[in-house]
Amino acid sequence: MIMEYSNKFNNKIEKIINIEWDMFQNVHNIGGRASCQDDRRTFYIMRGSQFFCWNDKMTELYLNFLERAQHEGRNLVAEKYGYMMKYTDPEYYETEIKPFVPVVSEHAKAVTGQILSILLPWEKEFTENYPKLAGASRPTTSIEDDEGFISVETYEKGELYTYPEDLLDIYLDYVKKLKKEGKSMSVMTRDTMVKLYGFFSLEEAEAIMK
Repeated sequence: MIMEYSNKFNNKIEKIINIEWDMFQNVHNIGGRASCQDDRRTFYIMRGSQFFCWNDKMTELYLNFLERAQHEGRNLVAEKYGYMMKYTDPEYYETEIKPFVPVVSEHAKAVTGQILSILLPWEKEFTENYPKLAGASRPTTSIEDDEGFISVETYEKGELYTYPEDLLDIYLDYVKKLKKEGKSMSVMTRDTMVKLYGFFSLEEAEAIMK
């Protein structure tokens, strides 16, 4: 039985997910509307699992940025997928996407690289400890990118490129703090996710997975 997820998130996170969902509805795929665009519950659980592990300052900054973007008519979800295409379909990106997405600053690229240098080892460790759960998720690195199956590295890079610089700086400080404390955002996010799906722990979910 799936846990009632809507009661798990505070008001800021609810607002973030609602805005992102609206933006997601207006993402136009090359092959037509994707089935995941009709799966609101999964979207809420996946995105909520991420934001539930952020600190209050991060959620506040991101919500304010999302609301500004929405007011300006920007679709950050579409921009995220656009940036991802730089790595999955470079030729299409150069001709059809690049002219319409904001230029990513050198500072944002540098900070994104530092964040990924922490996130990706966490993902690899999670894969080693929970291979069944990891097998149902994205592959870790961009060399594993395939059509319709994007790696954590490429996906995270696309998303981080949509964040404002002040959020990226705080995000980097946050993951450094977690690393120093011996914590893993990969574990934190998946632990929240499986509990929202009704499991008691990652260990229980791993044992049940085929």
